[in-house]
Amino acid sequence: MEDIAIAQKNWREIDRHRDPMRKKSSGLYDLRRILSSYESSRNVDASNLCSKTSSLEPRWTTFDDQMEAFNEMVEFQKESLKVRLEEQVVEHNQALGNFTERWRALKPTEIQHWDAKNVNRVFDEIEESKPLCRAVASM
Repeated sequence: MEDIAIAQKNWREIDRHRDPMRKKSSGLYDLRRILSSYESSRNVDASNLCSKTSSLEPRWTTFDDQMEAFNEMVEFQKESLKVRLEEQVVEHNQALGNFTERWRALKPTEIQHWDAKNVNRVFDEIEESKPLCRAVASM
């Protein structure tokens, strides 16, 4: 769960910077067009800039696709974890219900007569319930 939270935090941080970076990228593309228009008349070599900026838009598309795929993967992991946790809650509730039923069946009863036989029976019932208590404690 902690890994999912860290992944989402990092994703949001990257996403927060995505639009400002895209605007800068778009600005470079515009500057390339302007520079290209003056290239022939001013003896300026803009080929290096042109080659670098021409790949920006496809790279942004790939980046957007990867960001979306990563977000979908994190959401899928969250749903899977949620299902597993719900299953565990159901299992534990069933175990507690079974324990409750067993405890009610095995719990020592109130002593009506304080003779040795009844007192020994209560201690025997307590000894019989110890494994049950240990089993519940280990859950």
